[in-house]
Amino acid sequence: LRKVVDSADVLLTNMLPGRIARYGLEPESLLVEKPELIIARLSGYGADGPEADTPAFDYTAYWARSGLMEQLREEGGALSFQRPGIGDHSAGMALALAIVSALRTRDQDGHGQIIDVALQNIGYYISGNDMTWALATGQSPPKHDRTHPRNPLWNHYVCGDGRSIFLVMIEADRYWKIFLEAIEHPELDDDPRFKDAFARYQNAPALVALLDAIFQGKALAEWIQQLEKHRLICAPVRTHSEAAEDEIVDEGEIID
Repeated sequence: LRKVVDSADVLLTNMLPGRIARYGLEPESLLVEKPELIIARLSGYGADGPEADTPAFDYTAYWARSGLMEQLREEGGALSFQRPGIGDHSAGMALALAIVSALRTRDQDGHGQIIDVALQNIGYYISGNDMTWALATGQSPPKHDRTHPRNPLWNHYVCGDGRSIFLVMIEADRYWKIFLEAIEHPELDDDPRFKDAFARYQNAPALVALLDAIFQGKALAEWIQQLEKHRLICAPVRTHSEAAEDEIVDEGEIID
């Protein structure tokens, strides 16, 4: 292993610090022997500090401990189980970018450096909006409640065939009248309960109940076609097997 390191540009490791020391691969020592080496370390909770030697997976450090697992459920709903590798993939991209940046820096000054990426920190980064809320207020942000959302046009609804559609019209007032035309219920624009975004928030349970009934009237494919014809922002809630057969994928625009 030392022979490999001697000829390497980058040493990439996810070994715990104690194990790295047992192998005689302490980063500081390696940089003394080979100043141009780039050492990239992936850990659960950081390469230094009180939990540097605590074993971790992305399920624990990225998902559970970062706050994501608790936040990504509706109020009163069951905890969700992270799918394999989500945190690992995000951390991998961060690590790859850091390595490329370090190589570019070395092109300029000839020096290597130590790079650290921690799964827990990546969880904080991915949930940056919610972490900012928590840091600013000292409280956790509210969870989504589909029966009383802040914006009923930013919500998911079950269609007549049991499939779901996700509406994401964040600028609600901009889309409101066009949306009513698309769902063929322009009369709702005359309802004072729904006159603007704030009124729709105050009366969200009533509006969601109406939209639930309306979306039950047609199958998912029909609603997608109807809303997209009006250039409204929405998407079908698909399974992975369906997503793998997406027409964009078939054209080679996403997966090559």
